[in-house]
Amino acid sequence: MVLVEPAEGGNVGGCARVMANFGFQDLRLVRPAFDAREARILAVHARPLLDRAARFDTLAEAIADAQLVFGTTARQRDNPERRPFLAPPAAAERLRAAAPERVALVFGPERTGLANPDLALCHELIRIPADDGYPVLNLSHAVAVLLWEIRREDRHAAGSALPLEETAPAGELEGLIAHARFTLGNLDFLNAQNPSLALDALRLLLARARPSRRELQMLRGILHRMDLFIASHGGPPTPNQPRGRRRQR
Repeated sequence: MVLVEPAEGGNVGGCARVMANFGFQDLRLVRPAFDAREARILAVHARPLLDRAARFDTLAEAIADAQLVFGTTARQRDNPERRPFLAPPAAAERLRAAAPERVALVFGPERTGLANPDLALCHELIRIPADDGYPVLNLSHAVAVLLWEIRREDRHAAGSALPLEETAPAGELEGLIAHARFTLGNLDFLNAQNPSLALDALRLLLARARPSRRELQMLRGILHRMDLFIASHGGPPTPNQPRGRRRQR
């Protein structure tokens, strides 16, 4: 993260905080002129990140070790080189595809944005779409939008998210369909002339849902409880009756 000539301590502290929120640690400042005390207050628990931020005299020095450089701008017209602007989702996809290259995200001064010479140093340009009546975002807000966009599809970033469960195989799905044939048949739900009509529709529904094994087991459990209820009220005994268990009355 490279901030060029940041002048507002609150913005810089907010940038440090949102960087910490999304797991980014390398903050670089080019010719900073902000109130360090105000920045530290707004950074809250990201103060160590702010305190170790490297400082540079020029943008060229700050990005010298980057293999891919993204510049941000609020301009609505073409830039001098007539390069297209990337929206945040496209920029995030481009950035993820560049891994493990070292990437720099460059943000300009709060009042003016990046000047043409600085934009010329950037390999790609990003523009966050905003309302035409007020298209310029606050610096820390713009940083938050881009970092969220980068991280939202990063599976490794979602440390608190539950791992995706493996979809149940077709054989287990057919086992559920066979069980449903038995249970729904006892309930007179199936068409006597064409019982597969409803079962085929159920199979397609489940195939679209892509249930996990655990979810299929839950559905089988529901059917089993229905079987027990039917059996206890004069229906046929369930083939899945556990051994040694008395029928309910």
